[in-house]
Amino acid sequence: MKDALPHRLRAAAPGDVQPGKADQDWLAPLTVALKPANEIGEILMIHGLGCTGSVWGAMQAHLAARGMTCLAPTLLEMLRPRSPSVRTAPEIGFPDFVEEARTFCRISTSRTGLPPVVIGHSMGGLIAQVLAVEGLCSKAVFLAPAPPKAIRNRSVGMLWCFANVLFSGDETRYHRAWRTGAKHVLFHRLPTPQQDRAHAQMVFEPGKLFADMANGIEVRAKDLRIPTLTVAARRDRAVPARVVGCITDYYSRAPQPTTLKIYDQHGHWLLDEPDSAQLFDDVADWIEIPMKMNMNEAAWVKSVARQVGKV
Repeated sequence: MKDALPHRLRAAAPGDVQPGKADQDWLAPLTVALKPANEIGEILMIHGLGCTGSVWGAMQAHLAARGMTCLAPTLLEMLRPRSPSVRTAPEIGFPDFVEEARTFCRISTSRTGLPPVVIGHSMGGLIAQVLAVEGLCSKAVFLAPAPPKAIRNRSVGMLWCFANVLFSGDETRYHRAWRTGAKHVLFHRLPTPQQDRAHAQMVFEPGKLFADMANGIEVRAKDLRIPTLTVAARRDRAVPARVVGCITDYYSRAPQPTTLKIYDQHGHWLLDEPDSAQLFDDVADWIEIPMKMNMNEAAWVKSVARQVGKV
């Protein structure tokens, strides 16, 4: 078996491993692949900016019907009101959202013994990228994801959607996308009554979060070592398909490059647009694809990982 392993794994065989700090660094992402092919952890669904866990209702029900256990929490729920009672917002930004998502990953792994599969939409897709490179999930799906800092999204639609925030520029206040911008950019593929409901359900975000997103979030492509699926929507006005294509190119240099799938008829709100059922089935099918690592290799890596306290 030792000869069949990748070069880095062949450095030591079972029984003669002396793991150090470097081993801990590269073993962490590998340990997420140590589940039998027919076992799937919980599905952790990460919402985007201005949203709550309720946006996952349609997809959550669809995946549940496929036998998957889905978790759709609202990140930092108590700090993101639908109607702010005060003008001053708490000083919380993107790192705080990521930390809460990390906590949910760890709780899920502890509860089931299996790292979760993470699905993130928009800003949640960027959070999912961070979780994926940190090895906190077994697989990850990025739906119309916000890009990492290396890729700039200056689409007209994105600027229009958050024009009110850009004109304000006040990091100390709460903000959310204005109604006209959101309906035109985010919800344009929904029936009009559904557009109004979707905007009414949006929450206000602290100004610091908008500033963090504008400044960009660093994600190191070379650390992506788990299977990921990146989904683009051809009619997306917020994160255009060309931007999502750039994200795919960015991760092409990773040890485990991402897989890109494009949907011609969808816009940014592909979580609940007409004909989303096919997308949901495609995502479920991809999640159920067995991990590539065979069980002999997995058992060997697990024995090494135990010695460095990773599992």
